Amino acid sequence: MTLDWMLFRENSSHRAGGILADEQGLGKTIMVTALVLKKIDQQSKFMSAVCDRAALVVDNMDEPVKKQGAATRLPELFRQAPARRTVSVNLFIEDRNLKSPSTLSAMDKPTGGTIVVCPTSILTQWVEEIHKVAKDFRLSVFVYHGHSRNVDPEKLAKHDVVLTSYGMIKKQSPSRKEGFAKKQSDTDGPIACVTWYRIVLDEAHMIRNRTSQVAKACWKLEAERRWCLTGTPIQNRIDDLYSYLCFLKYKPYSRYSLCRSLY
Repeated sequence: MTLDWMLFRENSSHRAGGILADEQGLGKTIMVTALVLKKIDQQSKFMSAVCDRAALVVDNMDEPVKKQGAATRLPELFRQAPARRTVSVNLFIEDRNLKSPSTLSAMDKPTGGTIVVCPTSILTQWVEEIHKVAKDFRLSVFVYHGHSRNVDPEKLAKHDVVLTSYGMIKKQSPSRKEGFAKKQSDTDGPIACVTWYRIVLDEAHMIRNRTSQVAKACWKLEAERRWCLTGTPIQNRIDDLYSYLCFLKYKPYSRYSLCRSLY
């Protein structure tokens, strides 16, 4: 049932993806793994496609808002089921010299597979689940984590599944105070230099604070399909929902003023 709904959401003409809000222990990790396997052929075509990159649709948060009608109804974004995990892992490490990611335009970006972003505390859980099926289905899995992760964007884009943490996303999108000159180190990392087939935020309430650096870093990532997984989508206040809608690029409610009008 959950997988069917996720497949339905990925085929949505308005915005592919959604918020899976099942409680902890109901198999959200397994569902995402099944989703990746179910659509691995489409993902592979996306990764290998040599298409007109100028045709890529890049969301513009400042564009005029148009009335969307029934397609913008929020309930279809959500699924929540009623209520009812560590091993050591070898990390793939490769340090290479690469050109500044900030020099890559949207048309230059390689197309990658599925990237899963999660807290460091459950990174090994994801590795365990993915590696259970990786060999049988010949999935290429890359764990992007550690102190020194200077990896070429093309390297990341070659893997079917990339696993990383919110800490890495935050580090790769440095904040700069207005009025300060941009330093050489103030460039986005390789993750932001890939257009992903699918981005999955596990424990997505990590980005609930719309003013946080990690939330803004996740918003900037480009992908065809976007997912938020969390058993507690609202922790402190209903305003927490805005950050998810912004990440999902769910217009017009990805604009804060219009999102606030809902409540």
